[in-house]
Amino acid sequence: MGSRGNTETALIPSISDRGPHEMRETLPITQNRGAQPFSVLSRRVNAAGGLRRGDVLKATAELQLTTTCVVKDSRCIGNPYGYSPRMQAQVVLASSPTATGGSSADPISNVEQKSCNQQRPNRNHHCVFVLKNAERAIRNAGNLPCPPDACFLNVVASAYHPNARTGNVVIVGADRPDGSIDGDKARVDGLLVRGDVPRPRVEAGGQKMRDTVPIEPDSNAGRRVVRSLRIDDLRKGDALRIAARQTMDISSTGYNVFIGTRLIVASSPTDSKTRGFVSNVVSNGGEVSEQNGFNCTRGQSVYQDPCTSEKAATVSIRKKMPLRNGEPKPVFVNVVTAGAPKLVQADPGDRMEVEGGLIRVERYRVPR
Repeated sequence: MGSRGNTETALIPSISDRGPHEMRETLPITQNRGAQPFSVLSRRVNAAGGLRRGDVLKATAELQLTTTCVVKDSRCIGNPYGYSPRMQAQVVLASSPTATGGSSADPISNVEQKSCNQQRPNRNHHCVFVLKNAERAIRNAGNLPCPPDACFLNVVASAYHPNARTGNVVIVGADRPDGSIDGDKARVDGLLVRGDVPRPRVEAGGQKMRDTVPIEPDSNAGRRVVRSLRIDDLRKGDALRIAARQTMDISSTGYNVFIGTRLIVASSPTDSKTRGFVSNVVSNGGEVSEQNGFNCTRGQSVYQDPCTSEKAATVSIRKKMPLRNGEPKPVFVNVVTAGAPKLVQADPGDRMEVEGGLIRVERYRVPR
């Protein structure tokens, strides 16, 4: 992005929307925690002249992992299992796209762990990992696990359970009825802050846009904006580090519901898709995060009603903002949510309720 003297912010480009982004389709389930970690997402750090003392690297990432069949079926990937695998993910700064630890990779986030429920009727099937506070301050470039001009942000994931057997796997992405794997459910991106960059301006809140969201057999048909935060006075070179959470209530239904969520930057608080000038001025065309989700269950599980979705991503303003009455046009960070019934036919009018939520945006700006 922009620079002035030794002052620079540099956005690490997120992976192209022409996905899938995931580097692997499956992870083996081992009997011991962390026995076989793999890098499942990777992005090279964009640092002019290489990382150096005083730089601060901030990353955001999302990852969806999926359990396979409980019983043998044509859609099974690997051998079926009935236990609930314990999955974990972490962001590391690494020397190569495949490095996971040791002298080749340093953790820059906490380990996020979930026990993704596999038992029916409260099967989660999917679990989403949101890593929003990954950060590394560079104090000595000689102590990095990578050459300063060739560092990578990797998302490292693994799965384990004492009852694991050969051929048991979790899917990186989602499985489909025909036995194929659908990726494009994950992303890693970030921001490099260098020099005398002012502290970010923080805006938090977001207007609740509706009280309910329809439950549709095709969840894409039911996508609705549930929360929106207006951002004014953006200019070319700004970077936005965005985090959001949204809680949905399915208690009015008698069944479990798949809840899918995405983040976009839009020109209107009601737009569930990017369009118009935003597609041209915002990185990734305004598609801030991937569409991913989980089964929200009526009974006990890691996602038990009411269910909260989290999102995190980093984007930049790539071009000059169009003006309205002499001022940059506003944009809106929108949380878009959809629901689909699980193992039942939804009745017309079935809906889930929109509960509390929050959108938080850190805006980084290089002085002119």
